[in-house]
Amino acid sequence: MKKHFHTLLIGLLFTSSLSFAAGSIEVSVPLDINTATASELSSIKGIGENRAEAIVNYRSQHGAFQSVSDLSLIKGISQNSINRIEKNNPDRLVAKKKK
Repeated sequence: MKKHFHTLLIGLLFTSSLSFAAGSIEVSVPLDINTATASELSSIKGIGENRAEAIVNYRSQHGAFQSVSDLSLIKGISQNSINRIEKNNPDRLVAKKKK
């Protein structure tokens, strides 16, 4: 009985430490503004639901963005807004060109 308790305790400690370690890892994957959904875009700090919807709507009407700076073509998104978004989310937004 004592042996089983020790095995269980060690297992719980090991599992807890793995969960803690995994929880502290943050992976930042670039998000392509030409393919991202409104939900994905709104996860970026500085892009709320309204801006995300505006980006998706503009893209569907006008086609792919050539660069992240092209977001300034959307009413309500200034170049200053884009600069803040990029500052708060370094290397998170990209505009991949279709091949």
